[in-house]
Amino acid sequence: MRFDRPFEVWVYAVGHRQLLLRSVKSDTWTTRVDVLYKDVQAMMLHPQIPRLVLERASKDETREFSAALGRTEVDVYVVSREPLLLVAADGAFWCEDEGELL
Repeated sequence: MRFDRPFEVWVYAVGHRQLLLRSVKSDTWTTRVDVLYKDVQAMMLHPQIPRLVLERASKDETREFSAALGRTEVDVYVVSREPLLLVAADGAFWCEDEGELL
């Protein structure tokens, strides 16, 4: 899944290790898009993401990121390819609606 619109790191909840990336409604976009990562073990992100990709990392990307974390196997998701931004999490989910900021 690809979203050609800007996203921001909206919330990271330490207790549940959940990361929410959000793209809000604007003059350009009539919907809000949320991407939620659950049970986050690590992230390599920027606060603002110009275009978001929601896909599993390749085997090589997963192997490299897992090694950098000192783990043998984690699920890794690509958030952006340029620059390469990654999240290690047990799951990723997205929702598009007409909601406001909150």
